[in-house]
Amino acid sequence: MATLHLKNIDKDFNDVKAISNVSLYVEDGEFLVLVGPSGCGKSTLLRIIAGLEKHTSGEVHLDGVNISNVDPKDRNMAMIFQNYALYPHMNVFDNIAFTLKQHGYKKDDIKNKVLKAAQILGLEDLLSRKPAALSGGQRQRVAMGRAIVRNPNVYLMDEPLSNLDAKLRVQMRSELKLLRHRMGVTTIYVTHDQIEAMTLGDRVAVLAPYSDDISSNLQQCDSPKALYDKPCNMFVASFIGSPAMNFFHIKITKKHVDAILATISGTKIFITLTDDNCPYFKQLANRDGQDIIMGIRPEFFSLIAPVGIKAHDAFQSLNVKVVISETVGSEMFIHFDIPNALENKHISHPSKQNATSYMAKVYEDIDVITTETVDLLVEVKKIHFFDKKTTERLIR
Repeated sequence: MATLHLKNIDKDFNDVKAISNVSLYVEDGEFLVLVGPSGCGKSTLLRIIAGLEKHTSGEVHLDGVNISNVDPKDRNMAMIFQNYALYPHMNVFDNIAFTLKQHGYKKDDIKNKVLKAAQILGLEDLLSRKPAALSGGQRQRVAMGRAIVRNPNVYLMDEPLSNLDAKLRVQMRSELKLLRHRMGVTTIYVTHDQIEAMTLGDRVAVLAPYSDDISSNLQQCDSPKALYDKPCNMFVASFIGSPAMNFFHIKITKKHVDAILATISGTKIFITLTDDNCPYFKQLANRDGQDIIMGIRPEFFSLIAPVGIKAHDAFQSLNVKVVISETVGSEMFIHFDIPNALENKHISHPSKQNATSYMAKVYEDIDVITTETVDLLVEVKKIHFFDKKTTERLIR
């Protein structure tokens, strides 16, 4: 097992900057997930750690030793690729044993290591088969087996489940979680799927595509719960959570010393904020007359207030127009507009010029009709507020 430390990693491809100033520390035995949209540099960063890609500047440290100039074969890291990278002419046993043979292990040692890996991964009955006779999930387990037998210091996984269908991905996620607890080896896992990231990672590093507006691709690295509850900015808030967070342009107006009105721009819809119902009250009280961003996750809306709670206390309502509703099992997704609201850059409804499309995820068994006007309740304590210029979340 090992610790891994990335120090101020930069990567340029000719004149194009792909990665800027990324620093990360991975604990011994930690499962760290790199997540972000296409082009954010997550796979490039993984290849830099493996030594398959040379970084422009910065350092990679393994157990406190700078390995920036060490050959990939001497780093004792095992990489699991998206496309399995199995040898089609070899059976499962020989695919798993290939690296061991290359390193000169004795025949009995190879057999013992392969059988042990096969037992861990449930491949005992498949050792004589060739890759063409295996399912996608079985091929991925063979690729993992080839990594396990090496007994590496670090596992590097580059979107290993992306080629699997939805049902198999869920199954393999569970198997991966069990495997990582059993093995306890430092692991860095790359994915674009934030559900994978949230379910697998001890910590999750959220990366954004490089632009001149940011100092680093790395936006936030924290536990899955902290990323969901306390996103550092609008990018993280919108990327973590499914469906994505709704953003509303609002104006803060001081009603009196104990209350503030947050009015959705261009409308008569407002939410009353007090020190009791809003953790951001003190911050907002100093922003009288300012325009800021209000963020509400779809799952924090409801159609009916919980029993025993008055709507005007912890919950307040938004009067909205339903664009479309979708029922999926016990959940209902309501796409809604707030007519005349200012254009929302995060989620816009292309067919509407003077309205913005948002989403609510509710669990009440109530018929909602398209074009109907409904009152959506929101728990005020669950609302986030962001600075309009910096996009950073205000401190609670």
